[in-house]
Amino acid sequence: MLVCGPAFPGSVMGWAAVVGLALVATVAAVLLFFVGIQRIGTVNTSLVSNLEPLTAVVLGALFLDERLTPRQVLGGVLILGAAVMLARADVPRASPAPPAGGGAPGPVPGT
Repeated sequence: MLVCGPAFPGSVMGWAAVVGLALVATVAAVLLFFVGIQRIGTVNTSLVSNLEPLTAVVLGALFLDERLTPRQVLGGVLILGAAVMLARADVPRASPAPPAGGGAPGPVPGT
């Protein structure tokens, strides 16, 4: 319990597990995140990062037999909807047509 203070590992294997967990779950995750930013850009990396909680819940339901509540399903739908909206907002749109009456640049009269 936390009231008694922290319980540190009592063996070399316990400390090895702590160090391994720190390296894999923290250091490797941050390094891979930065590699992802370099490879696919900041916008796409943020989209993937926002889908991580949804992926964790779905994998927990599929492989660990966790039960999903309607609130969790609604949250997943909202996350997917937001990701789709953000992905569609990143798509370049066609530029508007030039205004009628000579929108092309040319010499200015009187100069």
